[in-house]
Amino acid sequence: MPRLKLNVLGPLQIALANEPIAKLESDKTRALLVYLAVEAARAHRRAALLGLLWPDYPEETARHNLRQALFNLRRAIGDHTAEPPFFFITRDEIQFNPACDHSLDVEEFDAYLAACERHAHANIETCALCAAQMQQAIDLYRGKFLQEFFLEGSAEFEEWALARREATHQRALDALTHLANYYEQHGDLAATRRAALRQLELDPWREQAHRQMMRALVTEGQRNAALAQYETCRRVLAQELGVEPSVETRELYEKIKSGNSKFEIRNSIQPPTSNLQLPTPLTPFLGRERELSELAQLSADDACRLLTLVAPGGMGKTRLALQAAAQQRGRFAHGVAFVPLAAIHSPAAVIPALADALGFTFYGPTSPRVQLLNFLRDKQMLLVLDNVEQLVDAAELFVELLQHAPEIKLLLTSREPLNVQGEWVFEVAGLEVPADARAEQFEASSAAALFMQRARRTRAGFALDAPERASVVRLCRLVEGMPLALELAATWVKTLTVAEIVAEIERNLDFLGASLRDLPERHRSVRAVFDSSWQMLPSEEQRVLAKLSALHGDFQREAAEQIADASLSLLSALVTKSLVRRTLAGRYDLHELVRQYAVNRLSENAMQEAATRAQHSRYYLALAQKSESDLFGPRQVQAVAALNAEIENVRAAWQWAARHDTVALRAPTRALYWHYDLRNLPREGAALFELAIANAPAWTDTAAREIAVGHWRAFQAMFAYRENRIDAAEQHLAQSFALLEKHGCGTELIDALWIQGQVAWARGDFDLAARALRRALAVQAARSQWQTAICYIMLGNVEFEQGRDEDSYRTLTESLRVARAQGDPTMIAYAISSLTRHASQRARIAELEPLAREACELAKTSGNRFAVALALAQLAQLVWAKRDVAQAKQLCRESIAVCRAQGDDWWLSATLNQLGNFEMATGNLIEAEQNIREAIQVALRGGFHTNALDALVSMATARAKADDTATALEIVSVVLQDPATKHRARTRAEKLRGEIKARATLQEIKSVHAREKTFEQLTNEIVTRASR
Repeated sequence: MPRLKLNVLGPLQIALANEPIAKLESDKTRALLVYLAVEAARAHRRAALLGLLWPDYPEETARHNLRQALFNLRRAIGDHTAEPPFFFITRDEIQFNPACDHSLDVEEFDAYLAACERHAHANIETCALCAAQMQQAIDLYRGKFLQEFFLEGSAEFEEWALARREATHQRALDALTHLANYYEQHGDLAATRRAALRQLELDPWREQAHRQMMRALVTEGQRNAALAQYETCRRVLAQELGVEPSVETRELYEKIKSGNSKFEIRNSIQPPTSNLQLPTPLTPFLGRERELSELAQLSADDACRLLTLVAPGGMGKTRLALQAAAQQRGRFAHGVAFVPLAAIHSPAAVIPALADALGFTFYGPTSPRVQLLNFLRDKQMLLVLDNVEQLVDAAELFVELLQHAPEIKLLLTSREPLNVQGEWVFEVAGLEVPADARAEQFEASSAAALFMQRARRTRAGFALDAPERASVVRLCRLVEGMPLALELAATWVKTLTVAEIVAEIERNLDFLGASLRDLPERHRSVRAVFDSSWQMLPSEEQRVLAKLSALHGDFQREAAEQIADASLSLLSALVTKSLVRRTLAGRYDLHELVRQYAVNRLSENAMQEAATRAQHSRYYLALAQKSESDLFGPRQVQAVAALNAEIENVRAAWQWAARHDTVALRAPTRALYWHYDLRNLPREGAALFELAIANAPAWTDTAAREIAVGHWRAFQAMFAYRENRIDAAEQHLAQSFALLEKHGCGTELIDALWIQGQVAWARGDFDLAARALRRALAVQAARSQWQTAICYIMLGNVEFEQGRDEDSYRTLTESLRVARAQGDPTMIAYAISSLTRHASQRARIAELEPLAREACELAKTSGNRFAVALALAQLAQLVWAKRDVAQAKQLCRESIAVCRAQGDDWWLSATLNQLGNFEMATGNLIEAEQNIREAIQVALRGGFHTNALDALVSMATARAKADDTATALEIVSVVLQDPATKHRARTRAEKLRGEIKARATLQEIKSVHAREKTFEQLTNEIVTRASR
């Protein structure tokens, strides 16, 4: 039993030694304990805690209150005698000790659900382990986070609590959805109903839960109750949202009403709902009832698949899109994803941004664009793409996505329409403005409500008399209900009356009207608010805000401090004035309209702008360089995620340095190469290095320039190889060696050599590959451990292709030893993957199987689903060699399920072919041909010619086993005439041809030769045969 027990899900409960604590005298003390315990992962500065709990107090008073609250708290829970202590306390910081003797229900809740998200399974809704963990999480969920606990005068604490409340609430709903589907598929209808009912208690208009309840009831034989459940659903949706049930819900109702079989109804279960999360706003959503109702109707319209919310910046497009998406989440089987694009300025960067939002990892030689489209092909999702106005050139991608994935819908926010075929445009106006100053009109206005909400957060107890209410009405009309303008204006109530705020804005409007007559009226109003806000800032805050505009997207506090000289107090002041925003992750960002205004202010001082951008470049290039050791070591997964969070700023830093300080690009070269290679974004990486090469001639140090350009050229070769552009890779390498060979065998030349080994291996020139790799290994002084590992891995693969199995096995075993010493999980998995190619040697199975299982775990830990599919397929091959037929087939099926979910046609075709061969070896010819035929179809669809040839050899073998000698010989003839057939497939085909000819008649052989077919004719016949 933990000594200190904290329950924050539902009403707050605090117990010590299983007895409620009565000595916590104030809500502020309780709030302090809760905040520190929930945010125990980091230390909290005392200054930040003052702003959290006593924002409106003088600093000395607030500090005294914090000391007193902390003293009372420690005394009440016995911190002075606890071992280990509950708190780590210094002069400046306080942290709750995560290792102390305590329990925290939300911590356990998050841990159970995080374990489910990490667990690699083909389908979460068929995974018994995850179902048990989700049920444990739901058992902890007594109610909303800090239910009925409110802290007067502490707006920042309330924002934090609200964000936590909404996030945990949504996670609980998603877990209950998964549980209901799990229980339904396992026939536990009582548990299905309990999970569905709990969802409806938390969210009465959740259509998915109504459908789950309806299916469970009718399967139990309670048809009338199922029909009554539909009526409940219809009534709630009409009353709460003003919409009708979705087509899916109505179709289920009609099936039940017409008396269709339970089997048909059970098959209406949708694919697994995703774990994608929408951002959680920090403040309640106000108004927009009409817009939400219209958006709900458009969402239900099958013809409306590309909907753009259009309005000027600051009008609340993003917030409206998020609210609409949250309300429509239940209509989409695979969920809703939010893709922020404000910091993206290149159409090429949209693909990685989409992948990040979807939790999708690129893998293999197929272009990221094709991989993403394949992943989305069978998904039923809503994608919210935010701030696309600067990406009009990406409209072609959005249209292609909709054509490729018929069940996807796009909800865009933009300042202007895309003007493409099929686009529906929805104009967003301001919030509803009061008709007049009468109380009932005022209280009905969402614009007035937003102003009041923000003003009360700025000044506790803020209230209005009748004249002041009239001033708020005037203000709302002046800014036409624009939410951003209202929020900014409300921050001034600490120092100005509302009438004075209105006068200030009107003064600036008069100036703008005279000086900027071509500026639209609506834009003048928000510009007037911005100008007024700017003029009211102290000069130091003006300087910081202008410098912060150099940052792209969200950023860390340290970046703000280093680039913009933003101390914590200055940053907090700008947050308080709604000019800077703090995110749930503890980072900061600027509304895009604020950032653009600040950019204009920064450009007014050319020297300050140049210095700021130079410092921005130095900071982020240094950050990239510092990540190198982690990127190549055990903390790789965390390092990739951390660098990816900063990648827009890193890219901007590189681009600035390429134009002004190219020498600075040498240091982060290897880190950025490996980052882009790990994320399988070769085109993006190549663009950065090409920019550096184009600007390098300005260097005065010739030797340094040649080494740097040679190094960049080598990595350009690797990026070209990743895209299967072998000719281009060889050209880059030739240029690289021409520069690097002049300057001895340094670490840059070693990189060029192992890349040459990789490219030559892909070309099939194994002698050249071996020479390059052995030359790199001969250099001792400059070679890093990572370079040693990659050279050994590549050399071992080359030796395997040369048929030198013993040498290959020894080399690859050494590669694994070096990779383990380096700690790079990708390199360890690569070494293991290469070793498992020796699975055909039965004497080594006992050594290889544990390694293959380790590769599975590494892949699951990394979150790379493609690597999971590969590892499962390789493990299947080893298990098959042990004669464990059932497990081998099951592992294949799991790999296939992952491939289907990811849209990975390359591995899907290869693994279907593998399963087909397993079925054939066990005498199941019908199942074998079904799998092999699908492998051919998938390979053709993806353009994977060699995979199709491999599967054709398998099909020929199956036809031969079925005594269809003519077809088998036809297939073998086509395979052997194709120059793309790989060595091992060719060997199988030649052996099969010999066996067939040994038992075929001369007439049969002549007949086959007489009707020789092309590859296209043959594969078309085989695929067509499947549909007969």
